[in-house]
Amino acid sequence: MNKEKTTRLVIDKIVDTCFVAALFLSLASLNLENIDIYFYYIFVSFLIPVLVYRYQTIDAWLVIIMSFLAVHSLINVLFGNNDLLSVLKNICGISFAYWFYYLVLKHYNYNISFLFQLYYKFSFWTATIGFIQFFSYLLHFKPGYNFSWLGLRVLAGSEFAGVQFYPIHSITGEPAAFAVLLAPAVYKALADLKSKTLNSNKFIPITIISSYLLTQSSTAYFGLISCAAVLTIHNFSIKRILIGLVAVPMVIFLLFSISPKFSERLESSVKLATGNIILDAATSDNVNGSSVILFNHFVIAAENAKNHPLGTGLGSHHIAFKRYNTLKVWFTGYGGPGSMILNLHDANSLFSRILSEFGYFGVILMFAFIFRNFIPSQTQDNSHLVLINHASLIALLTNILRGGHYFNLGLPFFVFCYYYSRKLNKSEDV
Repeated sequence: MNKEKTTRLVIDKIVDTCFVAALFLSLASLNLENIDIYFYYIFVSFLIPVLVYRYQTIDAWLVIIMSFLAVHSLINVLFGNNDLLSVLKNICGISFAYWFYYLVLKHYNYNISFLFQLYYKFSFWTATIGFIQFFSYLLHFKPGYNFSWLGLRVLAGSEFAGVQFYPIHSITGEPAAFAVLLAPAVYKALADLKSKTLNSNKFIPITIISSYLLTQSSTAYFGLISCAAVLTIHNFSIKRILIGLVAVPMVIFLLFSISPKFSERLESSVKLATGNIILDAATSDNVNGSSVILFNHFVIAAENAKNHPLGTGLGSHHIAFKRYNTLKVWFTGYGGPGSMILNLHDANSLFSRILSEFGYFGVILMFAFIFRNFIPSQTQDNSHLVLINHASLIALLTNILRGGHYFNLGLPFFVFCYYYSRKLNKSEDV
């Protein structure tokens, strides 16, 4: 083996390790005097200089987009709608993350199939760790479910079908984060299970889907329904549509019946949306805390967009919150001594954050990007690209509902996968 090939193999292993760490350890951190040091920063900071030296390139569109974000945000700083520190933190974080994933793609010559398969492989191991949590809690083996040494929360037990168990979140911060991270893997798992040509055993997809259900996260259930919907649209037929119209309500009713957490969340969300519970009069006795946080941030974002149709710039949602929030109850953490306002900076969902920070224009661009890059049909030659495209769409949808961050949980990777899968499908030069 010649020296050049050996060097390439070593670099490949380093890239793979850093890529996996950036995806799956994006919420593991060390807190030093209220400053969170995320472990994956170490890997990314090490790899970026290596790849920059090797390729000495960056995508022109990245520069244009980041420049637009910076200018738009700095203008809002001048008008008092944003602050300089928030702009700098967000621009640096987004540029850092997107540049990293772009260089990884460049290293593998845009081989998104290889990288997605690597993601899927480690999704299985992440799900397996989740099951270790699940059974460790049942056996009262605290080291098996307490991952506080990774800077992750230790959750209270939950009930599902009358049984107390630990809600799976594995090496992410919470069940919703696990649901967002593994959503594309769940799509592939479902596609594999329904595939008539799947040669391997079905243990991996079943493990991934089962762990997803045991999160008891409403985000996970939304992800599953989204996966089923995309799979149905992808293989459109009247029969499939009719089955879906019957099956989806039945699944929702079943989850509502056996999961107190899901039923409470769904019931609260419906009552808030229909006005049966008035937001400012909500109490911990009549509404689910997670539902009211999500709804409250949407109301704030909508009010900010109404007054600033182009938004108030990157990282500005916390200012919008202080301007328009009228809810001062226990689940906002608002006003108490030493309290922290929950989801102050991320708005609890990417949709609300984009609406707040980039207004109606940002929301239109977001959905235009989704519609523009969706691959509507499948042929025998490009089925792997269609699968990656649709799995990445699920990642975007779950982030839009519940993500709130622009670059955590591998979002930049799935944005690139969604974009490049369409370009490669059309045999365009990348």
